[in-house]
Amino acid sequence: MNPLLLILLLTALFGTGTAYGARNDWDEGPPNQNPYADSRKGKSARQGNKPIDTKLWKSHWDAAYNRVSKGQLQEAVQSLEAAVKVVLGSEAGNTRLHETLQVLRPLYLRLGLMDRRRALVAEMQKANTPLYLVLEAQRIGTLAETVSLIDSMIAASKFAEAEELCDILIAKEFEEMSFDARGKVIDRLTRVYYHSKKFEKAETFLKGHLKAYATKKKEWGKDERTYIAYLSADLALIFMATEKYPEAEELWNSSLELLSELYPPEYPKIIIDTSDLALLHTKMGKLKQAVQEYEISYKSACEQPLISNASRRTIASNYAKALRDAGDNGLAKRIEKTERLEVDKPKRLF
Repeated sequence: MNPLLLILLLTALFGTGTAYGARNDWDEGPPNQNPYADSRKGKSARQGNKPIDTKLWKSHWDAAYNRVSKGQLQEAVQSLEAAVKVVLGSEAGNTRLHETLQVLRPLYLRLGLMDRRRALVAEMQKANTPLYLVLEAQRIGTLAETVSLIDSMIAASKFAEAEELCDILIAKEFEEMSFDARGKVIDRLTRVYYHSKKFEKAETFLKGHLKAYATKKKEWGKDERTYIAYLSADLALIFMATEKYPEAEELWNSSLELLSELYPPEYPKIIIDTSDLALLHTKMGKLKQAVQEYEISYKSACEQPLISNASRRTIASNYAKALRDAGDNGLAKRIEKTERLEVDKPKRLF
């Protein structure tokens, strides 16, 4: 089976390039175009040049192709790991190893198999594998693809795997990211902390990042101000979870004030923050204020195509509940009908 066919099959299944496409210049080039190629000199002598069983490697590769085509991704990973073991430790097998990693790595990421990926990297290092191949195994992909993958992991409640990907991005690429990209990554990590109930860790992390910019307030441009607004809203979410309501309210108001100076009311983050602030005010007993904020955020969400259907329906559900608590059952019912929301019915006693 031609390696390109397996890569193209993965592309069709996942909708991405050879799985989390080329971020570094050398990702798609052959080994001799790799800027890390000098790292192979000196290592090949220690790596060994034992003969490899090409037929055995191909049998595992073909098995992986068949399993991917049937959607059996876990089984495909097993076949590819077996293929790696056939060629690992031999300079003669480096080309086959590179081909195998190009398919195995994205499968590890797609399935959240971080422990197995770490174990593979450790085996490669132990076998004196050239650096460019170790880096290929460790690579994660473009920022947009990785953030999308993190979102998928959060939706699937794979919080440990999502946290690890966020940590990798922050450790390896954070300083090179735009402020917009930093805000997106930190926003995802905050959501992971929130769902994992790691509130203390989240508070320490976010306060540290906010403090780093507090001394440079006079130097803030639009990008920095947007970034600070995202950080403030993230910390507000954590404060709400730990029932530090006055602190959360102050931070959300600060975030909205910053964003409102920079963007129009239909800016997605303004819509989300307004809805979150309404939820906080509901918890604080400020029901009238909450209803007003929900009305603003819901109307804006209906007109903003960048707000997902799931987010709009969540805003609508919370808005309808606040309306019912405020005694406006008529409007609540109209919203629930428009969004086709299920209303909790009294449980039967018998």
